[in-house]
Amino acid sequence: MAKKRKTKQKKTKVALSPEAVEARRRRLKFALGCVISICCIVGVVVGMKALESKVLDMPQDYPTNVRIRLVDVPSWMPASLAGTIAMSVSDPKADFYDPSLIADVRDKAIANPWVEAVRRVSRHSTDSPIVGIVELDAEYRMPVAVVPLPGGGRAYVDAQGIRLPDDASCGRPPIYAVTMPAERGQPPRAVFYCDLSEVPPNAPVERRHYIEIHGVQSPPPAPGERWMGQDISDAIRLVDLVRTRNYCTQIAIVDVSNHGGRNPRQPHIRMFTQGDEASRTEIRFGRFFLPEGDHVVPVGRRMANLDLYVVTHGRLNYNRCIDLRYEPPKLAN
Repeated sequence: MAKKRKTKQKKTKVALSPEAVEARRRRLKFALGCVISICCIVGVVVGMKALESKVLDMPQDYPTNVRIRLVDVPSWMPASLAGTIAMSVSDPKADFYDPSLIADVRDKAIANPWVEAVRRVSRHSTDSPIVGIVELDAEYRMPVAVVPLPGGGRAYVDAQGIRLPDDASCGRPPIYAVTMPAERGQPPRAVFYCDLSEVPPNAPVERRHYIEIHGVQSPPPAPGERWMGQDISDAIRLVDLVRTRNYCTQIAIVDVSNHGGRNPRQPHIRMFTQGDEASRTEIRFGRFFLPEGDHVVPVGRRMANLDLYVVTHGRLNYNRCIDLRYEPPKLAN
């Protein structure tokens, strides 16, 4: 028997309406647009990552701004003084990626009269490729006394006898203090300022106490240099003994005009309390103990006797004169 041939049925092509054709065209166009957008986004992300890596890891063809940050700023230093020090070690033209940047900042800091020693200078990147941070960790010279100058003016010195600047370009010492109230379990703290214009409005401001050193014979040095002379060295040595005691603010003057015994009838070093000549107390300290041996009352004993006097009488200006060169001290009214 002859096999029947299967007849192939022809599929009939259904014609689409113009509306359906337009809808299909819009769907294809939308899908193609999504694919292109995704590709563009991926390309931008990859490109930005590559650019960021190049900016951070390779030397730049353009300068990156440098900001100086002082770390561990001491509590006695006003914010304006810290800002002046930071500006003195910065360079507006400096490039963050310059290999000599760290050495340049260190050299400028060492040359600054306010800086006693540089502990560390470090470089830190930021989220911005055009700004970098250089941190300066240093020890600073704190003013402890002031020397009135002939013809007016005052020169501030630190505990080593280094004269410190007192002008807007190099920085002024702290002159005013505001005691801030206790916060979050912390005790009250003093905030210092160089000028009254920096003090917050209506804040209870006080002047920072500096003992004045009178009778210095040698001329003042330039800021940043040591004031030479045994008289001022001994005066600062005595200030350093007094300034940590609770009655420090009662002492106004350390007088070394007779240092070395120019007048044998007068003590080598004297101190005076606050007040005018009619009300203040003279404290006759004498001279410092000689290393090779001496007959004078030891310095530690003299200061202990002065401490006991304050505890006994409640203040320094109880008698007209306290002579610490004797044991016990001689008192006079």
